[in-house]
Amino acid sequence: MSKNLEFNPNIEVIFFCIGYPLSGKTTILNHIKTINSNVEVCFPGVELRKLSLNNLELANSLKKGLAQAEHEELVTSILINILNNTTKKIIFIDGFPRIPQQLDWINNCINPSYKTFFAHYNISEEITNERLISTNRAAERPGYTLEIHNKRCLETNIMLKLLKREKIQMLSINHTNFNKAVDELIAIIHNVLNTK
Repeated sequence: MSKNLEFNPNIEVIFFCIGYPLSGKTTILNHIKTINSNVEVCFPGVELRKLSLNNLELANSLKKGLAQAEHEELVTSILINILNNTTKKIIFIDGFPRIPQQLDWINNCINPSYKTFFAHYNISEEITNERLISTNRAAERPGYTLEIHNKRCLETNIMLKLLKREKIQMLSINHTNFNKAVDELIAIIHNVLNTK
């Protein structure tokens, strides 16, 4: 993987997508990717889990919910690889930024020629807790406990406060209904691409 972020003329807009785990953002982004050929989605968390199969240290960090903080350079190298090589014009980065250092990376490294937006999946923590219980997330992802879930939610709360403090405007997806949330995100993409 390249360590340097280069300017990619294919890219028009980058969305950094944040929200609580189980807010639905990953499912929605996967769907958007299948219906819009101009969309590329980067899932740093998914890539970390793939890499952890051959990396015990990373696997242990994931179990503790600390992978993003303890392997920050690995996360950004995943993003750099996607951004340098994509041929798509719309990029969604799922679950990023998660920690303050990642927001610093965005501010310092992302080319200002790109349109950049922060999309917030505005689903309450209580709803995600209910989803955790009803979907049996621990069975789908061994080691994903309520303790890890709460830690991830706390990270999100800290990031939201930081973005607010820095007066960074966020685009909000508010619907818990899947189809309505998809429609909402499609409308956001349309508005962004048609705004000079």
